[in-house]
Amino acid sequence: MAKTNVGIVDCAVYENGSTYFGIANITLPTLTAKTLTVTGLGVAGDVDFAVPGHKSAMRVTIAFRDAPEDSRRIVAHGQHILDCRVARENYDGTNGKYIITSHKYILKVAPLTETLGTVAPASQQGASDEFACLSYEEYIDDRLVRRYDPINNVDIDYNGNDSLADVRSALGQ
Repeated sequence: MAKTNVGIVDCAVYENGSTYFGIANITLPTLTAKTLTVTGLGVAGDVDFAVPGHKSAMRVTIAFRDAPEDSRRIVAHGQHILDCRVARENYDGTNGKYIITSHKYILKVAPLTETLGTVAPASQQGASDEFACLSYEEYIDDRLVRRYDPINNVDIDYNGNDSLADVRSALGQ
């Protein structure tokens, strides 16, 4: 039997790998390809082609159950580096063992929206922040598996292919 992904056991969010932000949920960015539409004589209708390495603007949302002081510092103007660490449980049916794998997301972000939540007795504040995501890196057991950095023209997919390597070369970068 193959390895089965069971789910997330726990996660933590840090700024610069050291400042812990407390209990939070993160909505990771959506990577949507920019497209060029080809239409005209010889084409029956329209065909969309993904432009290599070009994506729509990415957003990241962090929802806090409360609003700890350290979490409020990340809404200061400028770039912030978020380090999101995740422990995932997997089940190996071949040997009947549970295995924990480390997943890490490094997000360079800039604040866009600060939602302070609701203050009421016997409740959680529910603060949240939305950020422009300037770059995205994903690691599994400390191995880079995905990197998208539009500012530096880097788009490494899950197969290790950089769709912008030829573009950087053509531009003399």
